[in-house]
Parts: sequence; C-alpha cells; structure tokens
Amino acid sequence: MPPDGGRPDGGRPTDAGPRAGADVWVRVASEEDLVTSMSVSVEGHPVALFRTEEGIFALDDICSHEYSRLSEGEIWAGEVYCQKHGSRFNLRTGAVTGLPATQPVRTWNAKIENGGIWVAWRPAESK
Repeated sequence: MPPDGGRPDGGRPTDAGPRAGADVWVRVASEEDLVTSMSVSVEGHPVALFRTEEGIFALDDICSHEYSRLSEGEIWAGEVYCQKHGSRFNLRTGAVTGLPATQPVRTWNAKIENGGIWVAWRPAESK
C-alpha cells in the first residue's frame, strides 16, 4: 500500500466531520503520553492503545468476555491478555487467541503523526 494509505487526501489526519462510510482520522493522544498502553475515549467509546516494537495498535478497550479494561492487561508476543480471566486477543486483528472469550474485539488503524496518535474512526460503525 502506498505511504499515503491510498487515501485521496494523502493520508493526512483530519478532524473534519464524518463522511458516509469513510474513516475520519481523530487525534486521541500525544505521542509522549503512550509508553506501552493507555485508554482513550473516541466519541464516548473506550479504545485501548498499545505501543509495541511492531507499531501502534487500537482495539476496543473492553474485553468481549466480561467487563475488564484491555488497556490494563499484559502484552506478550503480539497479544493482549485480559487481566480478569486471561482471555487473549491479537493486537492486529482483535481475534480471540485464548479462552474464555469467544468473540473478537474491534480494531482500528492507528498511526503516529506530528507528535500525536491518530485513530482512523468510522463513526457510523463504531457504536
């Protein structure tokens, strides 16, 4: 994929209003705020941010098995471990990689640009 993500706007973040079916890049934190993991809110939706050697990842911050913040879990080998019952989720895809969870969590594209962390938000589908 080209460096601009194939976007007509060159992949530049924007805080413009949502377009039907289009991702809107939303600045959610300063780059310096994210060491390993943190929780942010996008339009009232809790999103977990993770920084690993492989990059920046954004997932639902609530475990699909039982209410627990994934941003407070352990990160190991490309997975986040839920602290409550040990469910595991792939950081890239949100797929369940360890029980007791059986449902994946949602993921969003994320990037660092101009000192900020940005999440590609699709408002109509994120609620």
